Amino acid sequence: MLSPVAGFPHIDRVTLPIPTPLQHVHCYLVEGKHGFAIIDTGFYTHEIERVWANALAQKGIRFADIEQIVLTHAHPDHYGAAGWLQEQTGAPIYLLEQERDLIDRHAMRKDSWSDALIAYFRPFGLPFTYEEEVRAHEAFMLQLISPAPTQITWLREGDTFELMDVPFEVIWVPGHSPGQMMLYHEPQKVAFVGDHVLMGITPIVGVWSEDDLYALDNYLHALRKVAMLDLRVGLSGHREPIEAWQKRIGDILGHHEWRLKRILDVVQEPLTAWEIMLRVFRVRQPEQLLFALAESIAHLEYLVQQGALQKKVQDGTYLFVKGVSIHELSTAMISF
Repeated sequence: MLSPVAGFPHIDRVTLPIPTPLQHVHCYLVEGKHGFAIIDTGFYTHEIERVWANALAQKGIRFADIEQIVLTHAHPDHYGAAGWLQEQTGAPIYLLEQERDLIDRHAMRKDSWSDALIAYFRPFGLPFTYEEEVRAHEAFMLQLISPAPTQITWLREGDTFELMDVPFEVIWVPGHSPGQMMLYHEPQKVAFVGDHVLMGITPIVGVWSEDDLYALDNYLHALRKVAMLDLRVGLSGHREPIEAWQKRIGDILGHHEWRLKRILDVVQEPLTAWEIMLRVFRVRQPEQLLFALAESIAHLEYLVQQGALQKKVQDGTYLFVKGVSIHELSTAMISF
């Protein structure tokens, strides 16, 4: 479904269905003097092919009129159809360079990705009975990101990116994804924010490998980094546009402060991350449990880094116990 973005006649929002509890992802069609750019792509499915074709027809343009494909990050719901769209349009794809490793993880280890995930999560208490669910879910996800792009142009933090002849500042905001970026246009006070800040829900900030151990710390710093941007509207990947930018960031910081304190309350005895997740998160659907575990680990690793918890190994399993000192988290969390 294509709909205009209020106040910005050169931007349309393209809402695509996704087979997850979120149900939809928002992508964007940006008009320039001589063509159009696409911001994010959705998963790759035959239904998505039809939705994109219909959206372009509704706008009165062809695939050949697309001159740029920009990805805010490389999660499947934002990146999955990029290869197919590149085939249809011939347009270059742009992505922040810090996402290169994430793309390589999927491209280089398609056959072993599930095994790598299971091997990583098993010491955190992942039950053996859940491993087939992980394999099935990851196999399904891999289908939704093929074909892969043939060429990507890598952007860097601080670059000025000409998005259809309009200069946007490239801002690196890691946490939800290692190379999540925002594109910010100060004169119009608008930004494409991907999943860095969302209305109504908090972006998943999870640890999926040893490379992600500082995901939550990175995310909290990235929130504070952009909190004072002069922003009229943030165009996000899910839910509604963000108009009260600073308030929404304050709400998200407050949520993570609450989550950290809740975990500290739960850890009254040595527990695995899986056991803590079941006490802290309300989700019970099989497809959501792994995300909840990854997010629990992100919070636990942050508390270990702060000295509030200790991470010990017993018979190959990680157990989390109270640390030698419990830090006062409030001031560090919510100030910006």
